[in-house]
Amino acid sequence: MQKKTLAIIVTYYPQPEQLTAQLDILSHSDIDIVIVDNASDNNQLIKHMIEEHYSHIKLILCDSNLGIAAAHNIGINHAINNSYSYVLLMDQDSLPAINMIPVLQEAMNKCPKAAAVGPQFLDANNDVRSRFIQIRGLMVDKNLQPDINGCVIVDHLISSGSLIAVENFKAIGLMEEELFIDYVDVEWALRARSKGFINYGVCNAHMIHSLGDDRVDFLNNSIAIHSPLRHYYQARNALLLYKRNYIPLNWKVVDAFKLLVKMSIYIIASRHKSLELKMIFRGVMHGLRGIHGRFTQ
Repeated sequence: MQKKTLAIIVTYYPQPEQLTAQLDILSHSDIDIVIVDNASDNNQLIKHMIEEHYSHIKLILCDSNLGIAAAHNIGINHAINNSYSYVLLMDQDSLPAINMIPVLQEAMNKCPKAAAVGPQFLDANNDVRSRFIQIRGLMVDKNLQPDINGCVIVDHLISSGSLIAVENFKAIGLMEEELFIDYVDVEWALRARSKGFINYGVCNAHMIHSLGDDRVDFLNNSIAIHSPLRHYYQARNALLLYKRNYIPLNWKVVDAFKLLVKMSIYIIASRHKSLELKMIFRGVMHGLRGIHGRFTQ
């Protein structure tokens, strides 16, 4: 029986031209596609576009914004129920290289105990190529050397572009919906690691991806800037993860330091400092109190 892959694309107010470019590549990659739309106002436009030009693609329209984790789980459950072997998670603004999927599939077959394999991506906002990282002690190693398969072991991958065997979800579980957005991919990868799985970055697989609404350079690092609401989720969900026993202590310490630096930069760089402070403070307080799910006033 042929092993079949299902690409799961989560959309929320997508740009039609970006989505079309992605669908054109994925449609020629010998995989099936499902779009899970998180109640975008333009979902009727998406529906019309699919019906007119991509009738082979399944479209699932959510009644409300369920968050990235829940939308992924809708697609993953569709893959489970329809006997797919792999899922490929994709954001709406990611553009895979033409050969990305077969390169990832080959890596998946060669890498032992793989939880997920994912590509390097080029940030569409500043043309900077991402680097795979691994935390060793209290240091962040950004100079990982690939093995004979062109792969490196990493702590986690961004969700977009990640190829995952469907059977892995039986052992690891689905994405955590209570996080809603931000740290969802991190949590799943570290949970997988705690169960003996390994996450691999594939150096020969490539993708263009938009990370953040803007960027700020700080100490030779380029930091993605999102909306104040996203910064709320980052602060809250980080604190929620720090309370969990399966998250490595050294990872918590390093991430907490990075988070403090990023939040400081967000506030300094923001044009609306009072709102930025308010949302980050709420995120911290909600994280300490264990509040999760979609943000409500």
